[in-house]
Amino acid sequence: NVYEAAVCIVGNLDEDGRLTAEDEEIIEMCGATPEELEKARNLIQRLDPVGCGARDVRECLLVQLENNGHGESLAARLVADHLPDLQPHRLQH
Repeated sequence: NVYEAAVCIVGNLDEDGRLTAEDEEIIEMCGATPEELEKARNLIQRLDPVGCGARDVRECLLVQLENNGHGESLAARLVADHLPDLQPHRLQH
């Protein structure tokens, strides 16, 4: 169920709020379906602080942009498609 999946997700967040366990591990721990797991993760990512439960910085930023109404913005496209170039300041590339 979604509640059990959410509890397992929260229990597997690292100190930065990122989800460290793989989907298969969480499903095995709580007996949720993949759909229930994804629903729980989507709910947790929209709690405060927004983006908690993401697997990496890219996913966290995209959730934050979407939550602030910028899901279709240039910033969202840059994060989705070009974050590896932005991180080391390779902006001219």
